[in-house]
Amino acid sequence: MTGVHVWGSPLYTIVSLRGTASITFLNDCSIPLMPRGSVKSSSIIITLCRFLDEASLTIFGYAPLLALHTNDVANAYKKRGMNVTLVQTICPRRLDHFLFVSFFTKTFNTRSHRCIDTMKHLTIGIFGEQEHALLKKLGNKGTLNDLEFRNASGNDHVFTFCSPRSEKVTSLLQAIGAVDVPVVVFEEPTPQLGEAVLALDAAEFGHGVICVSPSFDRNLMDRIVGPTSLSDYTVLPLDPDAVMAHFLDDQQYASLLPKDGPVKVPIDNYFQVKSVGTVALGTVKRGELGVYTKLLLYPDGSEVLVKSIQSQDKNVKTATTLQRVGVSLKGVKPDDLKRGNVIAEKGSLTVADTIAVDISYNPFSTPPKEGDSLFVSIGLQAPVGRVEALDESMIRFSLERPVAFSPHDRAIVARTTQTPPRIVGGGTVLPVG
Repeated sequence: MTGVHVWGSPLYTIVSLRGTASITFLNDCSIPLMPRGSVKSSSIIITLCRFLDEASLTIFGYAPLLALHTNDVANAYKKRGMNVTLVQTICPRRLDHFLFVSFFTKTFNTRSHRCIDTMKHLTIGIFGEQEHALLKKLGNKGTLNDLEFRNASGNDHVFTFCSPRSEKVTSLLQAIGAVDVPVVVFEEPTPQLGEAVLALDAAEFGHGVICVSPSFDRNLMDRIVGPTSLSDYTVLPLDPDAVMAHFLDDQQYASLLPKDGPVKVPIDNYFQVKSVGTVALGTVKRGELGVYTKLLLYPDGSEVLVKSIQSQDKNVKTATTLQRVGVSLKGVKPDDLKRGNVIAEKGSLTVADTIAVDISYNPFSTPPKEGDSLFVSIGLQAPVGRVEALDESMIRFSLERPVAFSPHDRAIVARTTQTPPRIVGGGTVLPVG
């Protein structure tokens, strides 16, 4: 295994990997060492180094403190089949007044010389609630408009929870487009719950959770989800601890990770910050986002520069797949943005204002006809499209504005009426011409 040395100063911690590379991690990748006595025993943490290129983990700890925290960590990684080594270390004399204790949430790729975040990141949708009780218990208040975002974080995870807070069908569709995995709350049978089930069925997440209240008839729940893709969701009690435990499970989390590819960040909120400029909020749906990267704003095609990135109110140099971020952008003003814009690499997305949807119709909805105007939701984009042609499995739309999409992206089609039922169906987006 590559030799590792760790030492520190009041300002930064350095990790040196001898052999194939030598990398220095400054404040954005580590926690500064603290003077002895300034850290309470309950908050002492250890250095944890995990190597991507080898199935090995080395834990370094200041010798008197080693036994306090390492056994649980070591056992957790041993269960994953990793070779774990515990190393007791004594501070060099010249740094003896600092604890030899530090914590890294990043791993070291010695071949590409870059930091890779090992925290669990997820944006989880909460659907079907009336009073939003589960949502409020799961996270602390974040951004609130027609979508509500709440945040929860721990030593190994940063979760964002999102729920629609408007009766508009576009809020439901955009909440679905914003999240990585849905949780459907079966608390009472309402038209809103039924519409959420139909919309999620059209989205075809593949993975999801159903939380059932003790007062909800389980037979009724089975009849509602039985004909839909939600029949494959995991059923849990209506309990925030059960939801958190489910998504913290390593196997469950691994099943949610998307395939790698060019960076893609859909924007769900945006605003101006004095002395910072234009800030866009979103989730890295694919790839890795780095500062000083030039990207395109889709579907407009404007070039933007990523000036800075924040995650959980901390500046970072890179953000990885599923990480929620705030991005300071140069080259665009808030008035130029709209929810659904996508920050991505040039040429990585298709832009079109005429598309086809290989659709599966909702059997409870009246079929559309030529000339109808319907919402066509792709990710966070939800323009109105006019039906130009259709048959039993395909609808062709002329959209009011262009959309950006990747191969195999799905569209949810919905009526523009004020009340349910509004979900027409869903399917794969196809370019026309």
